[in-house]
Amino acid sequence: VLELGCGNSQLCEELYKDGITDITCIDLSSVAVERMKERLLSKGIEEIKVLEADMLDLPFSNERFDVVIEKGTMDVLFVDSGDPWNPQPATISKVMAMLEGVHKVLKPNGIFISITFGQGRRCLDDEDSIEKIQMPSISLYHEELEGEDYIFRTNIEELNS
Repeated sequence: VLELGCGNSQLCEELYKDGITDITCIDLSSVAVERMKERLLSKGIEEIKVLEADMLDLPFSNERFDVVIEKGTMDVLFVDSGDPWNPQPATISKVMAMLEGVHKVLKPNGIFISITFGQGRRCLDDEDSIEKIQMPSISLYHEELEGEDYIFRTNIEELNS
């Protein structure tokens, strides 16, 4: 399992408690990486690998992982994108670089799990359209998210066409 942007998340510890021991966590922040290493060692967990790495340039061989998980990490790419429904080209390039990297490191039939906390409403601003379409915002408390599994499957080939 590869966790992208681990920060100070306890996700890898929870996976470890569930019996998954081959886990690699990455984060761009050297401070986050060092703190995660210290925390895991203080709990006697030595098997989890924690590395400083960029999710846009994954330093792993092809088809290395069965599962790649990101929890709110991709949201960072949208911070300066303006309208999340119509992101700027630079944002799209970063997201595609991330997804292509994930696709590269996933084994055939591997699973990419993306958990997002982004919220918003979509409006069509067509001058000819009188009616506005709004997507309802979904608000869940942290406690509600902890007990739920949100899995979205994306076919990378479809995104490129």
